[in-house]
Amino acid sequence: MDLSQLRPAAGATRERKRVGRGNASGQGTTAGRGTKGQKSRSGKPLHPGFEGGQFPLYRRLAKKRGFTNRFRTEYEPVNVGELARFEANATVTHEMLLGAGLVKHPSMPVKVLSGGELDRALTVRAHKFSAAAAEKIRAAGGRAESLEGDDAVVGVKRRGGRNGAQADTGEADAGEATETATAQADTGQARSGGTKATETETTETETARGNGDSDTE
Repeated sequence: MDLSQLRPAAGATRERKRVGRGNASGQGTTAGRGTKGQKSRSGKPLHPGFEGGQFPLYRRLAKKRGFTNRFRTEYEPVNVGELARFEANATVTHEMLLGAGLVKHPSMPVKVLSGGELDRALTVRAHKFSAAAAEKIRAAGGRAESLEGDDAVVGVKRRGGRNGAQADTGEADAGEATETATAQADTGQARSGGTKATETETTETETARGNGDSDTE
């Protein structure tokens, strides 16, 4: 066996359809294009997106290029020059930036940019630094510390927020329900004990009466 004996697998290939070669083939006369009309004519076919002459969709849409990433992380910028209001050798945190009015949104992470100049050593703790900003902070004798893990969480930390409050309320309700059930059980036991005592007293009374009747006879 050699290359000249290789053949495609059965059904892998088939002969091309020869149209316009007489009606006996089933594809004569109109050659499978139907009767008249724009699509039956020879020449360049209709281009993709053609809608019969009406204003096409790709022209009706706004000419907005690209897309907006819904999952992007937006940072609130702070320039290096704005950090000069803090005392030398201070540790600048997110809370201090909020107190100084350099950032406005407690729930947004902070990125330090290189605008301005810094003339004092500061330890700056932020979520992100530009390369030039970190270099300026180090050149002034300070440190640029990137927040990671639990330290990177911004905003006021609450115990589960609204859900935590609901959980606390649920625990309190469950505790009250348990106490109520216990009290009801104790009441039921007391009532049961009282009923048993009453039944015992009734039995003893009937027995005494029976003995008295026997003595009388």
